[in-house]
Amino acid sequence: VSINPLLYDQAGALVVEEATIEILDSKRNIVFSEITKINNKVDYNLPQFIKPGTYKILITVQDLEEETQFEVDEIIDSEIILDNQTLIIHNIGNVDYEKPIKVDLGDNRIIRRTNIQPNETELIYLFEEVPTGKYDILVTYGDNKKSFNDIQIIGKPKKSFNINSACILLKTPS
Repeated sequence: VSINPLLYDQAGALVVEEATIEILDSKRNIVFSEITKINNKVDYNLPQFIKPGTYKILITVQDLEEETQFEVDEIIDSEIILDNQTLIIHNIGNVDYEKPIKVDLGDNRIIRRTNIQPNETELIYLFEEVPTGKYDILVTYGDNKKSFNDIQIIGKPKKSFNINSACILLKTPS
């Protein structure tokens, strides 16, 4: 956001004064403030995870105040990273990421429902989900897909139970 406060007198000449610039969020909290000279451009870089909504710009010069506003839209986005045997879902949007994640590994499928806050992550430990082997992995998240090929997973061994039972009949005196 670039702000260049201008103030002209009755003759149309630029007034040389100091201006106070404030940006307020939808709850009227100040997210940016600066004092500058008239006709001096001030830049404010919106943070990546700024909350969506209507923001107000207030410019004050002495007892004069001007107000304008701008909108910050919702951004629903995530990135998928494979780190060793762990899938990392990172919410890079500015609202909660609540879309399901589908992970296909050969004949195995993992589906996770998510609710990830902005700039937070959720982990899927693949080694806990599939047996040892090499996999081509396809991750579907929202309208996006990401693939990882020929990935070695050292999974937990399959558990098997052998139950040996013996039956002993006791004859009781009658």
